[in-house]
Amino acid sequence: MPSWAKVLDGKPKPEERLRALANAYKKYSPRTILREALGYYDNILPEVPDIARPLVDHIIVICVDTESHTLNTDQMTELGLVHISRKTAQGVGPPGPHGWKLQEALQFLHFRIAEHAHLHSNREDSAGPLGNRFGSTRFTTFQELRVILEYLFNQEIETNEPELKGCKCPIVLIGHALKHDVENTTKPGLDYDITDNLTLVAKVDTQSLAREVKVWIPPSDMSTNEIGLRVLIEKLGFEHVDDHTACNDAARTMMCAIHMILPDGLLESDNPSMQAVANRVENLSKEMSSAPYGTVLVCTRCGWRDHSVEDCTANVTCAACKSFDIGPDHDENVHSHIETYCPHVARFKAWARRFRDASKKYGTNLKAFPEAVAEGPGLDAHPWSTWPEDVGWPLRELSDVLVGMNWVSDPPHLREPPAFARNMQAALGGLSVPPNGNWVMMAAHGSRNG
Repeated sequence: MPSWAKVLDGKPKPEERLRALANAYKKYSPRTILREALGYYDNILPEVPDIARPLVDHIIVICVDTESHTLNTDQMTELGLVHISRKTAQGVGPPGPHGWKLQEALQFLHFRIAEHAHLHSNREDSAGPLGNRFGSTRFTTFQELRVILEYLFNQEIETNEPELKGCKCPIVLIGHALKHDVENTTKPGLDYDITDNLTLVAKVDTQSLAREVKVWIPPSDMSTNEIGLRVLIEKLGFEHVDDHTACNDAARTMMCAIHMILPDGLLESDNPSMQAVANRVENLSKEMSSAPYGTVLVCTRCGWRDHSVEDCTANVTCAACKSFDIGPDHDENVHSHIETYCPHVARFKAWARRFRDASKKYGTNLKAFPEAVAEGPGLDAHPWSTWPEDVGWPLRELSDVLVGMNWVSDPPHLREPPAFARNMQAALGGLSVPPNGNWVMMAAHGSRNG
């Protein structure tokens, strides 16, 4: 008898049901798995064993995309998430041309990282975190986002069926170049590994799905080449406006995935066209997608979550600028923001990362470094307040930055905005507040010192 078939009190354990379903889906292609997850088939796939079959009706499909600061990809700035349950998908009836009924049933969540709210895109062709077109943008700290993701990936099944008591909804995870986004969530900051969730029964990468359905057939001399998201979207008949914004990418990845599992007869209509469907989904999402988590505002001057930087009147001090700003605007910079949102530290970190990467590639041969890296961090950049004294500032040698990076990482007080700047209960939209950690309600209005 296989291990997953062992029973407790005559019933399989919840985790045994999930493992059985995950093992069954390993035998199927991405298209088949996604069709099952969205209720396309009249019957459950034959390889799904009896103990896993009751879970299938409770599948939730989640599409995820992450984005980072364009100057420093170690610093996540956004996470976009789109989801739909199998029950919701079945409830819309026939999907319609281009799957428009399914597309309109999608729910959208756009999270901006509160700690990195000051980091915007420097690309001329992308608005980055400011360019979201789906649902509503909300700010969360890394710690809040971990709690939210843990909930979304571990939802208990709501049912009166005794056999499913204690079971959680299976998750089918979708992404474009999905491995990249899963790796991004595990980086310092969010530190959340989606694949650790036992509820994750299958992963569908739209790059693999595009190959399966012959939307993408790479040239013979480029057999390992994968299709880019913009190319995929355009091949399927709609536009990718404001790309590299997390929820825009997640939304259109999910829309592509739905499009690619439909029968040919639903893909040929020009009434509506796929572009018309995409436009309507975008417009409806702003009204139909709830945003129960996070806060509407965050101030990138003082860190509070009840106003924007334009309305800030707080007295603030940046410890990093106070210690290391040697420019003519020292006094102004010291009192223009708290250290969490110091643009000079952000520039220094971005340069330091590029210097580290160049050192790995070229060793000590500075002549081989990219010019912008070899020139140093620039006059408008400096390290954080706990930069080691033995390394010193300004740097005696550019390579000294490697010593500093080995000695210190971001101090804890820079990883999260100050406790007084968070309203955990409000930001978590009713989810349970973790028992550990320094959680407090929003402080009363009054003097706010950085």
